[in-house]
Amino acid sequence: MMKSRLIFLFILFLVFLDIGSNAIEIYGDIYSGITYSECNGEYLFSHSVKNESIYSYIGGNFYIHHYDSNFNQFYMDIEFKNNINNITFTSDEKDTEDLDLSLRQCYIVIPRSLRSIFYVGKKNKNLGVANYFSSSENPAIFEWNYIHSPAVHYGLVVDLSQSEELGQIHYVPYVDFQHNRLNLKGFVSIRESRINSGGFNWTYQLDKYQFYGEGLIKKKTGNNVSEPDNIFLKQNEEQYYDIVLGCQYIDDNFSVILEYLYHNNGFNEFEQEGFFNRIQNTDIKQPDRLKEYYQLFSFTKNYFGIALSYSPSSLSDLSMGISTIFSLQPERDFSKYMSYQLSPYLQYAINQNLNLKCSYSYINGGELGEFNKLSEWQRRINLSLNYSF
Repeated sequence: MMKSRLIFLFILFLVFLDIGSNAIEIYGDIYSGITYSECNGEYLFSHSVKNESIYSYIGGNFYIHHYDSNFNQFYMDIEFKNNINNITFTSDEKDTEDLDLSLRQCYIVIPRSLRSIFYVGKKNKNLGVANYFSSSENPAIFEWNYIHSPAVHYGLVVDLSQSEELGQIHYVPYVDFQHNRLNLKGFVSIRESRINSGGFNWTYQLDKYQFYGEGLIKKKTGNNVSEPDNIFLKQNEEQYYDIVLGCQYIDDNFSVILEYLYHNNGFNEFEQEGFFNRIQNTDIKQPDRLKEYYQLFSFTKNYFGIALSYSPSSLSDLSMGISTIFSLQPERDFSKYMSYQLSPYLQYAINQNLNLKCSYSYINGGELGEFNKLSEWQRRINLSLNYSF
């Protein structure tokens, strides 16, 4: 069904926009690789995970950008993925999956004046600035952006994807202010004629350093009623907030990112211990269902991320880096509740368009660590080839 929709939209695009007399750009990338995965023996639902597996895959992204002399634009972003085969060492199974084709974005840009711009169609609007822990992305089918002055922009994002009637339409008005090196943005989220969240972000540029932050306040949506088995949800919070603080340094061949998230609605150390004890020792029915409710970077109250990248001046085609994310409970028995995800990589540019990348992922933690208890795989090795055009 999705493939038919994509073909229909592309034909409609060709007919409607008369590309013979206007400019069109087609670009993207194609990648292929192989991944070896080793299961995590501490995983709470380990009975449902196979010991080791290796699979190969192919995928890509295609971008179509069209514009005319009046600055009207059309943009389409199509992604495809396909696991060529999946071999599990314990059972010698080989699974071949169908092609997964998705339309990530598809919208037109209509400038009504030099200051007023409309976006109509499927579009992702990111209102955040964080590298790891941003929670401010909103899907949109309509956006209006108005340039009030060089320092002040404001606009409105409208989302109908989860609306069955007019009163459920999701509105997100926002305002953007810029002064010298400082940029500030604020927004609120309105659904069913009520404000259910609000947030802000800021960046400050100081030479090669960028300091940034985000804040988000959300009201509870009542999921604890519709999902009674979801014990990841805390029952005693009517609203919660997230705070992100970060710093980024970028030089010619070196960069570093430091980022911290405080998730007010996450478990503290006592709740974290009680959660794992309940799963292991009590009468939870169908524990595999809990996997559907787990959301990354929302389990505990504290997360910290660090990333380093380096490209030697004498070997400009070679780059390397490492990133680590920690899940923390700093107030009590640090090592018992701490866990981490470690991800180094090495990349070589064969030519301007072709890159070879080798990456490794490793998860570990303390006795009651989040990642080592709730991640299916402990280590993964991936070798991939990417061609950009």
